[in-house]
Amino acid sequence: CPDPTNVKSCYAPISEYARHVQELTAELARNHGPDSPLSHVTEVIMMSDETDQEWWDEVDAMGWRQTRPYEDQIANEYGRRWPAIVDSIIQSRGAAFVGTSQSTMSIVAARRVMDWNKGPVRL
Repeated sequence: CPDPTNVKSCYAPISEYARHVQELTAELARNHGPDSPLSHVTEVIMMSDETDQEWWDEVDAMGWRQTRPYEDQIANEYGRRWPAIVDSIIQSRGAAFVGTSQSTMSIVAARRVMDWNKGPVRL
C-alpha cells in the first residue's frame, strides 16, 4: 500500500482492472482462435462490496455491467443470501476472471473459472 493513511491508495484502480481485461481478451483469442466467440469479449461484469460512488461511476464509464442495482430486489424477493448466490453463479460461468488476491470470493470464483471453464484468471 503506497500510503497507509489513505485507504484508497491500497486498492487497484479501475485502470488496472481494465488492463487485465485487455490481457485476458488477448489470451482468450490466442487460446481459442480468432474465430471463436470466446475471443471476442462483449461483456464485463463488475461485482464488489465497494460503497464509494466515485468508484462505481468509473465502472459505469468503462461500460461494464454490475449486479449491484439488483441486490435489494433479489434479497427482497428471495432472501438475503441470494445476491451472493447470484453473483457466484455469474462468476462461475465466466470465460475469464479478474479479481483481488485478498478476497475469498475472488479466489473461489477464479478457481471455478480455471477448473470448470478452463479460463484464464488474474488476481
